[in-house]
Amino acid sequence: MPFIAFIDPPSVGPGPGLTVFTIFFGERIGSTAAPSGAPLAARQEFDSYLPLEDFGGVNPAVETWEGKSLGAGLDSTSSTHSGYPVSGTALVSWTADTSGGNFDNGDKIGFYDSPFGGRYNTTAGGAWYLECALPLILQPEDPFDNFGLYLTDIGDFGSQMRIELRDTDGVTTTYTLAHAINAGNTLHFWGFIDPTGKKYNRIRIRPTGTPDGGGTRFDDFFGIDDVVLGRAFD
Repeated sequence: MPFIAFIDPPSVGPGPGLTVFTIFFGERIGSTAAPSGAPLAARQEFDSYLPLEDFGGVNPAVETWEGKSLGAGLDSTSSTHSGYPVSGTALVSWTADTSGGNFDNGDKIGFYDSPFGGRYNTTAGGAWYLECALPLILQPEDPFDNFGLYLTDIGDFGSQMRIELRDTDGVTTTYTLAHAINAGNTLHFWGFIDPTGKKYNRIRIRPTGTPDGGGTRFDDFFGIDDVVLGRAFD
């Protein structure tokens, strides 16, 4: 596991340049309002370490899911992100991990434009968000060194969310989010920046614990919005 600097709660501001793998995390409980408090502060701190000059003067694209089609049961979807100095942009595939079986079609990827069950949009002026009840696998076409997102409605069924990050050497490291359990209407920001030169090519997002009946199904939907992914340290 890499040496980690963990910023929680954050102190908003650019601060000195990062020198080690750093995680940014913030939690808010009991509200479906726009991002505020610790999650917003964590996001602002994360953003502050990704200055435009690291992206060739281009704002890193944030996936807000606006313009997606309403509905569930999708095996996969995709997002496009700027912030790659070499190729300019990169396509990211998102796949519902059905490898363990025991799931309903509705457990797969879905897009919605109104709040439901504690999941909701986090984009200012937006409406859409992604939800899923299966592990999600993200695979960009180009390696990356930074990633961040808002998560809604995690942990309310007693499971801890974890993020599995695979580097280009094939080593997977698991990071367990230190969030409250069985809390409602939650909002979290989680992100990392790695300035050491190491690159990554796969992310898997999933709850821990025992699935409902085994396999991959957890009966615990979670929401995702405002995703940043890029490569700033070439």
